[in-house]
Parts: sequence; structure tokens; C-alpha cells
Amino acid sequence: MKKGLIMDCDAVIIGTPIDLTGVISINKPCTRVHYDLDEISSPNLSDILKDFIEEHKLV
Repeated sequence: MKKGLIMDCDAVIIGTPIDLTGVISINKPCTRVHYDLDEISSPNLSDILKDFIEEHKLV
């Protein structure tokens, strides 16, 4: 497995859709945060993903 970036820190805030503590070992206190995305301008996430999928011929 590729070695990741090592940073000195006091704690880790996890803001991913999955619980990273089930996938990797984190030797610092950590907590998960949850958030909502309110899109207020264009392009929105859907537009960006659509363009990316078309550009990379993923469909």
C-alpha cells in the first residue's frame, strides 16, 4: 500500500461520507462531522459532474 502524507496534528476532523476509522488507522483523537450543501449559484455540483462524465467519456 502506498504510504500517505504524514502531518503533525492534535486531532482529526473527518468530513467524508464514510467513517474513515473503519478504513485507515488514525492515531489521534478524531470526530466525524456532517454537513448539508446548499447550492446557490451555477454551475452546481450536478452540472460539474455531468461535464466531467462527458469529458472523460464515462457513460
